[in-house]
Amino acid sequence: MPICNSILPIPECISQSVKDSKRVIILMTNHFLKSTWGRLEFRLALHATSQDRCKRLIVVLYPEVENFDDLDSELRSYMVLNTYLKRDDPNFWNKLVYSMPHINVEEEPAPEAIELSVINPF
Repeated sequence: MPICNSILPIPECISQSVKDSKRVIILMTNHFLKSTWGRLEFRLALHATSQDRCKRLIVVLYPEVENFDDLDSELRSYMVLNTYLKRDDPNFWNKLVYSMPHINVEEEPAPEAIELSVINPF
């Protein structure tokens, strides 16, 4: 997420950063679940996702979060209805890379395919 280097209040800074991000990765740890700012970031990312219908929210569930019973209703609903990554999954890094935006790189023509014009100076 982009870092907000302004004098904006923290909630506005978080909101702007979420809007400016292609993906928001939530590291769901016990500390995150207790954090007011973390829950605000989650709600803002969820709201942005629902507005533009882009799967911009990526939740990474850490092993210390054992069940969803302690989550508030909005967070619990999201976790039950959506896919999330488990940090202790052996294929975690591959799945994370796959869930990130892919860059469309146009293939450059091979050097032999480029038509060259030779100007005869004589």
